[in-house]
Order: sequence, then structure tokens, then C-alpha cells
Amino acid sequence: MRTTIRPYLEVTQNLLAQITPGNDVVTYTTLAAGVDATLAGRRTQGQVAVRYERRFVERGRSAMPTRFRAWRVCRTNSCRAR
Repeated sequence: MRTTIRPYLEVTQNLLAQITPGNDVVTYTTLAAGVDATLAGRRTQGQVAVRYERRFVERGRSAMPTRFRAWRVCRTNSCRAR
């Protein structure tokens, strides 16, 4: 059985500018942390990913939501002896 676990951390800064009609400028920082994991066996496979994302508005009027995402994919393969 083979298992792979990959944690990660992302930090980004963004600038959104509306040229017309309001000339609004929004700057925000995004901080995200997560883990991607895979499991591969003789007859089964699985993947799990979890991510937490938070946006901090530094300037502007737009509200940025906090996001939490989790998903999984599992497969079972039927193997027959020949």
C-alpha cells in the first residue's frame, strides 16, 4: 500500500480595480492552508483534499468570505486471478 500526504500553505496579495463608473479599488490578502492525501492499494484507491481559505480585505468596500473545502474520491477495483 502506498500513501502520499502533501501539506501546503499559500499566501497571495490581490488588487482589483474598477475603472468606471465608480473607480473602486480593493486590495486583499488571501491565506490558505491545506492537505492533499492519496492512498493506493492493490484493489483500492482514494484521495482526500482539505483546504481552508481566508481573505483579509485591506482597502475597499467588498466583503470577502472565508472558505472551507473538503472533498474525497474513492474507487474500488475488482481484481480476479487468472
